[in-house]
Amino acid sequence: MAPNTPVESQSKVSVEHIEIDERGEAKLAGHRIKVKHLVELMRGQGYTAEQLQSEAYPHLSLSQIYAALAYYHDHRAEIDQRIKEDAEFAEQERQKQLRDPQYQELLSRMESRWATLKAQEPSRGEPSQNDSLPSP
Repeated sequence: MAPNTPVESQSKVSVEHIEIDERGEAKLAGHRIKVKHLVELMRGQGYTAEQLQSEAYPHLSLSQIYAALAYYHDHRAEIDQRIKEDAEFAEQERQKQLRDPQYQELLSRMESRWATLKAQEPSRGEPSQNDSLPSP
């Protein structure tokens, strides 16, 4: 029986398709596409690797996508933390924008203009799904 040998660090992923950018984030070599972007699409849209390749990134090969996903699985905690931090930052910025008086003024002008345009539109006797501006 062979003696137990310690498992090496989880860095056995083929890295020929992966590089680390100046901010320390893993991305596809020769592209600006970060590993976390592929992960977010898979989570948010429910894409498979094949759908990522055919629908979102047709210029990438499946081996590039699988290398990115393998890298993610070997560095899951770190990448998940970056995704969480990015989401928190985006929400903070969105909240700042909602409180910004200039944004509120712009939104008010847009709503006023929308109401004016709707009033000028000839009535067709049918309700429209687009009668109000979408919420920010």
